[in-house]
Amino acid sequence: DGKNGWLWNFSNRDLSVTRIDPSRSKNVVREVLGLRLSGVLVSDFYGAYHEIEAVKQKCLIHVKRNLKEAMEKAPSPTLKRFQSAFEGWLTTALDLKAEKTRLSQKAFQVRRAGLEKGLDRLARMKLPPDSPAAPLPARLARHRNELLAFLDHKGVEYHNNHAERQIRPHAVIRKISYGTKSPKGSRTYQILMSVMQTCKLQETNFRNIC
Repeated sequence: DGKNGWLWNFSNRDLSVTRIDPSRSKNVVREVLGLRLSGVLVSDFYGAYHEIEAVKQKCLIHVKRNLKEAMEKAPSPTLKRFQSAFEGWLTTALDLKAEKTRLSQKAFQVRRAGLEKGLDRLARMKLPPDSPAAPLPARLARHRNELLAFLDHKGVEYHNNHAERQIRPHAVIRKISYGTKSPKGSRTYQILMSVMQTCKLQETNFRNIC
């Protein structure tokens, strides 16, 4: 009814929780997840997740996307070199993930250490200060220990596409309905969509559950 809000999704392979809140602050994350999480928290680089105590994996597709957009807006040879170096580093990381089961623990750790050194080289690169991607090297340095968790934990991806797929139906519904008209409507929507999307993940019939 003319008042903006934020739609959040917290999900794993079995559960999906929809949350609508007037705030985009870390308090929402704290209320849903608490301050400590036993699993791996996969997210974008938004600061609301930083204080959660957990093993974390930041979405590397977001970095690729940011670099692509920066090249379209303000291309430069320096940025192109950084983009190529990052994509090469990511390809090497994905190759290691694919080969992990065929490697000895020692061989895996040696190659993983090489990726960490490559990450440090990326973090030391200087981009043009007027480039939209200028903060990226510092971001990689700041989250250095949150970029390779997908190598160490089975079932963890290097991106947060799962959450984005969970959010996509909400975007479609919003375009059709223009949102809810009251706090009660928002609460009802959160409950129904949480149950509906959880049923879909668990391959359970939503109508039977209702």
